[in-house]
Amino acid sequence: MQKKEKSFGIQMLSVQPDTKPKGCAGCNRKIKDRYLLKALDKYWHEDCLKCACCDCRLGEVGSTLYTKANLILCRRDYLRELGDFIQQQITYINKVGSIKLEK
Repeated sequence: MQKKEKSFGIQMLSVQPDTKPKGCAGCNRKIKDRYLLKALDKYWHEDCLKCACCDCRLGEVGSTLYTKANLILCRRDYLRELGDFIQQQITYINKVGSIKLEK
């Protein structure tokens, strides 16, 4: 069974000085910065939440991230990956359609 691809929001939060530092899902270190990101129900340093393909900082390129095959992607790379998948499906359909079935 193939996993569904999804999009998720990214929130930039200001760290409150009186709260216990949260652990970063990317590097597992405590977040002591002034700001942190919340995405996928986890907390991240701004530098740690990156696209798995192009390494861009997701907090800087928009407020949405995408997941596919357990990868975190920016919108551009998600659409590129989706386009590659659709092209593979079209190629397969064309190939299967050109095979003549014998009786």
